[in-house]
Amino acid sequence: MNTEATTYLRHDHQRILALLDVLDAPPGPGPSTVEDRRARAVELVTAESQHRSVEEQLFWPAVRRVLDDGDRLADDALSRGAKATHLLQTVENAEAGSAEFEEALTAFSAAERDRIAFEEQQVWPEFRSAIAVEESQRLGELIQGFHR
Repeated sequence: MNTEATTYLRHDHQRILALLDVLDAPPGPGPSTVEDRRARAVELVTAESQHRSVEEQLFWPAVRRVLDDGDRLADDALSRGAKATHLLQTVENAEAGSAEFEEALTAFSAAERDRIAFEEQQVWPEFRSAIAVEESQRLGELIQGFHR
């Protein structure tokens, strides 16, 4: 399948945003709801970790290489990601349902949505217009292989 790099990254973004949509809902009463929030948070940590790894190892180096302002864009995105990662670590370490967990999760959701919007609206259009289709497809294959 010849699919371009951003197609796979978009799939990751959609998965992360779907988890955030579930976790953005206010917590309900009862232990199962707290356990469900913990399970979704663990799933979010895993999805985010895999996505960041793909971006750091494959996508951002390509952005730096292909775009004249690639260093600035990659550095901006990585900076946004570092802030979000710190918040996600708090979510991972806090007790589900606690004020610390909920506050970090709310802040992470806003930061992550901002990061995703930055990538999709500012970086991807420039990247897609600057990279050869064949190179983007090769990068897409590498990204797809990373997800297996």
